[in-house]
Amino acid sequence: MEPAEEQLTALGNYRDIIIQHASKIADAIGVSPETLTGWTEGNGEFTSEQADKILEFLREETKRRANAASSPKKAPPEVLATDF
Repeated sequence: MEPAEEQLTALGNYRDIIIQHASKIADAIGVSPETLTGWTEGNGEFTSEQADKILEFLREETKRRANAASSPKKAPPEVLATDF
């Protein structure tokens, strides 16, 4: 099944991120990094299911990074023990 127009638009918005993280994304969706990069360059086409997997990966990665950024940094135990 071909990707929907909304999927193509969303993937186009993420193009630079997809290229930067091609090996991680490709591994997560089960294709080679070369195949993924080729898709972003207009070589070949991905399916609707593959587009969904890419977008889901990007959403999860965005959430993970946001959570990591908002979590307070914990000091190592030796710093806590000697700070008082």
